[in-house]
Amino acid sequence: MGEWRGPRWLTIHAIIAPFGVFTVTVGLVYLSGRWTGWGSLNDAAEMVDLAAVLYAMSAVLSERGINMIVWALEQRRKRREAFKAQVETSTLAALRREARAEENQELEERLERFAREKGITLEELPPR
Repeated sequence: MGEWRGPRWLTIHAIIAPFGVFTVTVGLVYLSGRWTGWGSLNDAAEMVDLAAVLYAMSAVLSERGINMIVWALEQRRKRREAFKAQVETSTLAALRREARAEENQELEERLERFAREKGITLEELPPR
């Protein structure tokens, strides 16, 4: 997990953090009802520590949330690929059994060629 970020994530986060703290500070002053424009700088200065903590908490939660989403999508992709391979293998096996029952050598050869192209080893299919 976490490979999606790249090696420069810490640098980017250090650049973004002051803007995040500023935004949270402005939001806190506004929500507290003390917002009066530039005149509320003293109130904002009192809330910077709390804003920094809140911003850090939200950054950690969002980063972990993104990691969880990326991990979940990767697991979903793996499950879908495994299911698709299983369906292809069982379908080829069923078609191969039908071709044998009908003694259709041409269809059986085409199915084996298709299996090789898809990377399905013939040992995965039921024996002749």
